[in-house]
Amino acid sequence: MDIVDHQQRTLAQLYSGLPDDVKLEIIDWTIVLLHKSLLSQVHHPQFTGTAAAAMFNNYLWAFGARLVRRAVLHRIYIDDTQHMASFLRKVVDTRQVATSVVEITLDGETMSLDWRAFANARKCMLNLQLLSLDDLVVSRQYVKSVTCGLKSLRMRRCQMTTRTLSYALRGVGSFEARWNVFTGPVDNIEGEFAFNKLVLASKSDNERDVYRRALCLVKAVTILDVDSMDEGWILGSDWSTVINFRCIDGPPAKWISHQALETLDVTLTTSQLTYLVPFLRGGSRATLHLSIDIVFGCRADNLEGMWQALDECQSQEVEVCFHIRDRTPDEDRVESLARTVDSIAASNIVGGVRLCRRAHIQVRRWNPTT
Repeated sequence: MDIVDHQQRTLAQLYSGLPDDVKLEIIDWTIVLLHKSLLSQVHHPQFTGTAAAAMFNNYLWAFGARLVRRAVLHRIYIDDTQHMASFLRKVVDTRQVATSVVEITLDGETMSLDWRAFANARKCMLNLQLLSLDDLVVSRQYVKSVTCGLKSLRMRRCQMTTRTLSYALRGVGSFEARWNVFTGPVDNIEGEFAFNKLVLASKSDNERDVYRRALCLVKAVTILDVDSMDEGWILGSDWSTVINFRCIDGPPAKWISHQALETLDVTLTTSQLTYLVPFLRGGSRATLHLSIDIVFGCRADNLEGMWQALDECQSQEVEVCFHIRDRTPDEDRVESLARTVDSIAASNIVGGVRLCRRAHIQVRRWNPTT
């Protein structure tokens, strides 16, 4: 017996002696790795068909239909109308297919969606947890039945009414909305909402106004991520449930420092520091990541209030990155002569005393605009 045969027999004996749940986990991982390998070969000139078909044809006999189906159907991406129709029929007709689906992404850029058929099939997908809707016109009539009970819902570049959004918000644990278009009359968003994670990013005034209304009705959220909301928006809760908060371009009118907060990641301008300083003075222990755009004409002493607040807060990890950008050539020359970069980098030295010594400070200067 050669060494290879001996190793194979030893591995076989070890495997046969494992508990059934461990064997199942090993098989699961093996199937996932095989599927990933087949996916990487799909675009090879000698490869024909799909990775899913190859899995069923080549490995069904070895692993069994249930495990292969679970690996192949766990995460689905569909961007073709014919493929979608075929998938929905199989979901309705085959229970094993329906219960294997955990995550679905529907890309409406190149397909249309029969919402009635999807809502009917959704009743069969008992293990569906994540639904991503991209570039679709979302049906108000069916959005409740499609989204209710999901752990997570994403809506990106979709078109809908505010009433449709209101229905979608009610039935999910986590929600993400980015760059959507709202049509029709601006109805009031009704209800109170609670989320494990809430992500909102706007690109238009109308979209921003809709999301600001929704934020007023959020009574509990653990992870909050908002982008381009404009300053002064209001969260409906007292912030006591927020553990991680990320905010770009528009701080809230008021947010309260709670000991539960673990991470604060904020991007704002020096003119918006008045929103930040009261929070820092609230005794926060959170890890702080501050990205601050320096407006033209800002001096180091304009940052003194922020540094005093940072010195008083109890955060042990503080990162402050200043950005100097969007300058004209003339403005750039003025700041070069004034040594603005150096003065901003040393802005935490006040009266010869270095405030918030634990802070890691960076200053990034971008090329001037022409």
